[in-house]
Amino acid sequence: MLQKIRDGARGWLAWVIVTIICIPFALWGIGEYLHPAPKRVVAEVNGVELSERDFKQEVSQQQSRLRAMFQNQGIDFSFTDEQLQQLRKNTLDYMIEEELLVQSVRDADMRVSDALLATRIHTFQAFHEEGKFSQARYEQTLGYQGMNPTEFEWKIRRALLTDQIREGVLRSALVTDYDQQQRTRLEEQQRSISYLIISTSHFDDSVTITDADIKKDYKEHAKQYRIPEKVSIEYVELSEKNLSLTKQEIEESTLRKRYEERKASFTTPGQWKARHILIKVDTTQADVEAANQKAQEVLAKIRAGESFEELAKEFSDDPGSKRKGGDLGWFGPGTMVKPFEDAVKTLKMGEVSELVKTQFGFHIIRLDDAIPEVTKTFAQMREQLKQEFQKERAESEFYGQVDQFANLAFEHPNSLEVLIDTLKLESKTTELFERRGGKGILSNRKLIEAAFSDTVLKEGYNSDPI
Repeated sequence: MLQKIRDGARGWLAWVIVTIICIPFALWGIGEYLHPAPKRVVAEVNGVELSERDFKQEVSQQQSRLRAMFQNQGIDFSFTDEQLQQLRKNTLDYMIEEELLVQSVRDADMRVSDALLATRIHTFQAFHEEGKFSQARYEQTLGYQGMNPTEFEWKIRRALLTDQIREGVLRSALVTDYDQQQRTRLEEQQRSISYLIISTSHFDDSVTITDADIKKDYKEHAKQYRIPEKVSIEYVELSEKNLSLTKQEIEESTLRKRYEERKASFTTPGQWKARHILIKVDTTQADVEAANQKAQEVLAKIRAGESFEELAKEFSDDPGSKRKGGDLGWFGPGTMVKPFEDAVKTLKMGEVSELVKTQFGFHIIRLDDAIPEVTKTFAQMREQLKQEFQKERAESEFYGQVDQFANLAFEHPNSLEVLIDTLKLESKTTELFERRGGKGILSNRKLIEAAFSDTVLKEGYNSDPI
């Protein structure tokens, strides 16, 4: 399946379509095929149906996006029958491959951390106000799309996981045995050649060079004999490491207040290991009632002592976990949709839940194992918090000296002595260097520009602080 992704990526239209399809699937589309499917389907992937409605909607969206893209470039573009047919084929292939990737991810028990999820969501400009992420804008934008944050975050987690697999395949290189053998043969080939060396020493006696010749050559190639301009500078450096700050004691109440403010960051979230049986539902009330009745019957079998694992294999509509007896592996907060996670939190080890309704259907959940949430104590974090406060105060003092440094440099532009005496700094002198710079501090482009500026080089003034 993964090789097919590579083999199928041929032609300009295919690559444009793949690029455009990735964006809406990551933002809005992925996971839509997990919703109740209509009776008419265009494909079935390991028991998961891809609806004709979703397929037509996706094709229509891709047509609109392609037209908009070409119009933005000033191109009046319309689809030929052949191009439209290719678009339909590529869209369906992508939807099938996406579902296979989702199933592979679930089988591999891959997970996305909350931190990575938050970082990804915060990159979406649609959720930004005044250049930064806005929670209110986030919820409002999702509302316009008919989604809530829980559902959207569920989809983005899936997109991140499947993108990792897809990118790994598309960016990898495959070398066949034949290619490797050909390269080895070429690298190990040997040649036998004949050659003749003609030394210039045989012609030395027949050549006469006059002073006029030398002067002429020098004049014609004068640039080759130029020595680049070089300077050496005296400078002072203000750095945090130069400050000899007293390690001030921080009040206990101040440390405790900081601990309470950041307590959440000292907490390792709990983890759960669970199994579930999913009974999917269609959109009509009758279908919902039928699914509920079926789920109740399965739950009754579990209550009567039948194997949860075997019932999951027989009745669950979740293709990713049913073959493993409903096993979902380990997961943490935010991985599952909220109703599912809320139910898991209430279960004791080995306990089976009542029916749990989510947008995917009815779930029967069994908690197999759990790792409790752990929060580091104040005693464990005290020294770290103290060091943070001391560092903050050191930085505050440093920036105060930076202001003083800049003021003194401006008030005394002809000498570094006042800076050295007032701030207890050390004068340093560099080796000669050219405009192209050198190593260490001499690789700093701003320093080089200042050193060769008219203000410093010709007028003899100090540079501005760099």
